[in-house]
Amino acid sequence: MQNLTINPLNGFCGKIICREGPALVEMIDAPGGDLYAIHLAGTHYEMGRQYGTMLGDKILECSVLTTAMLCEAGLPEDRIRPLVKKTWSRYAKNVPAVYLQELAGIVDGAAQAGIALTLDMMETLAAIPELTSYWHMEEMIGQLLSEEEEEADIKPVWDGKERGPTPIHCSAFMAWGNRCESSNLYGCRNLDWSSDIGMAAFKAVTVFHPVDEYGIPCTSSATFGYIGMLGSMAGMNAEGIVLSEIGAFNARETFDGRPWHYVFREVLDGANNIDEAAAIFSKGNYLQGYCFVAGWGDPRRKGTPAHAPKGFSAEVDAENISILYDNDPQERDAVCVDTNGEVLLFDGEPVYYGMPLENAIARADIAFSKSVRSGQYADKGPAGENNSGNAKEGRTWRELYVPITDMIKAFNEGTAFDAPKKEAWHFAAGNPHPMTRDDALRVCKMAGDNKDNVMSIFYDASNLHVGVAFEAGSGESWQSASQAGYVMLDFAKVF
Repeated sequence: MQNLTINPLNGFCGKIICREGPALVEMIDAPGGDLYAIHLAGTHYEMGRQYGTMLGDKILECSVLTTAMLCEAGLPEDRIRPLVKKTWSRYAKNVPAVYLQELAGIVDGAAQAGIALTLDMMETLAAIPELTSYWHMEEMIGQLLSEEEEEADIKPVWDGKERGPTPIHCSAFMAWGNRCESSNLYGCRNLDWSSDIGMAAFKAVTVFHPVDEYGIPCTSSATFGYIGMLGSMAGMNAEGIVLSEIGAFNARETFDGRPWHYVFREVLDGANNIDEAAAIFSKGNYLQGYCFVAGWGDPRRKGTPAHAPKGFSAEVDAENISILYDNDPQERDAVCVDTNGEVLLFDGEPVYYGMPLENAIARADIAFSKSVRSGQYADKGPAGENNSGNAKEGRTWRELYVPITDMIKAFNEGTAFDAPKKEAWHFAAGNPHPMTRDDALRVCKMAGDNKDNVMSIFYDASNLHVGVAFEAGSGESWQSASQAGYVMLDFAKVF
């Protein structure tokens, strides 16, 4: 017999605007406007139903906005629904059933509240993080729209083709152990995406308190992103697992695989430590090129000799996956390669481009494993017809990977920090010391100081604290998330 009794949920002391059973939504003061804090509890279907009942109207608004975003990008409005339906039908085969039940629950909950939200709308929101990230966008969409005979004469319309340099600068780092005060794990996830389109009005943190079919509590987690996007664009769970993502364009793409933002949900729901997180990522079967960064703050053992936080990166494309840890030989020995993985020579010499750290991971677009790097377009990757293959000429290698690495080292070594295009963050040499939380937040802000930075998440995973920032303002008054300011949230009390 099911026993779905849920204890009262703790919030962040914001203004509660609605409740549904054990669930609640509160508003938290944040730069640029209120941040929605959504607290859900029960089975995944029940949590979805609570969500739809409380916020169906906002989900509907967000759905309209994302549809407009797809239209602006070049896809005819009358093709969006069939395109997304086909895309999601491929993705959904690789999404655990409980998350599909969440989507169904949202639609049912919205209907209960009198909101005309459809499953098609929810599937559009669910597909967006993957669908908008393909390199060969026109080719991929053409493949979908030509699958049925009656649609064979439809010409795909998109701006994707062979893209020029993109302004996107997503970045991440994790640092822990003797690099940080009290051996804490600090890290960040900076999301650069379409800016100043109105999405900031739907900024949200969603806290899940799942139970299984027998009513037994499972691991609580929180995701950071936008109302109605139930996959995780960033997140932390009660065991101190924290996650970051960087899109890294690659020639190897498919529609048949695991959407990354639902892999994140799998990790947050199922991983109790860094090894369990790595095992879930290592299942592979991804859709396109990414670099994921994961950390484990080990909060339960904080303050004891057994405290052992750790992190890793996962470099993937539709065919390959490599897990890299701190001071990893793959990063230490990373050398520029061609599309066959053979070493490229520049002025007769190989070019080594890795800068590995002990007890830290710093990442931008560039891959260090030969298997993934050989298919990259990102950072002058060899798959690009007009690319040199020289990683050191890559924009994110120069503007993110190197500065993040150097800034982390500067605090520990007491050296000056000086980076091209990051002049505002320069500082003189000082006393060497383990990074404080303020130091680590400074690295996060520096990395996110870009014109398309719409969300910046700072992790203090050993203490279960998170700093949350979103873009603010519009037009000439627009501010990047890292510039707008952070709301510090204590999840130790909420989980």
